[in-house]
Amino acid sequence: HQLGVLLDAVRARPGGDRALVIITADHGEALGEEGRLGHGFWLNEELTRIPLLVRYPGDRDGGSRSEEPMQLTDVLPLLARELDLVVPAQVEGVEQGKRETAFLELRREATTALRFGAAYDRDLQSVIRWPHKLTRSDVGAETLRRLSPESLVEQTDAETGAAAELRRLLDEHAASGPTAPTVAPHADPETVEALLSHA
Repeated sequence: HQLGVLLDAVRARPGGDRALVIITADHGEALGEEGRLGHGFWLNEELTRIPLLVRYPGDRDGGSRSEEPMQLTDVLPLLARELDLVVPAQVEGVEQGKRETAFLELRREATTALRFGAAYDRDLQSVIRWPHKLTRSDVGAETLRRLSPESLVEQTDAETGAAAELRRLLDEHAASGPTAPTVAPHADPETVEALLSHA
């Protein structure tokens, strides 16, 4: 209902029929699936399968649905195509319909491990090539799942051929991508003293 109100307001503005509207989210939310609550700790489907609604100019393709896989990085090429812009070569996203494999990652946060325990002191990476999803951590855990379009519940899968191919894809992706810079924590003695005095 509220999206309808938004789109009606867009249409009512001068040139509103030419507007491109994209609505998405940066993550989902765990609401009790397998005992999980919140977000930011896992790469399960309820957290990573997010809405992507596109209202094209003139209501083109209105009411249609696409089963093609997309990542948030693919939104920029979608925008560029619609606005007739050139996407820089270093952009990770691909045009709609050209993605065969999706990658996800979650980096460890020291505060999460301190609060919830050592089980959360890990980096996670996932790769999806439908219908299989491989998730692994940098501490050695690995899970192969079979996904379903109808459900966010992931079914454990033991298909070793799929696992080997997904491992290869994940290794290639990790090797080709940029690495985040590591910054050593540093606080001068005056800052440390000021923080301790307020503890």
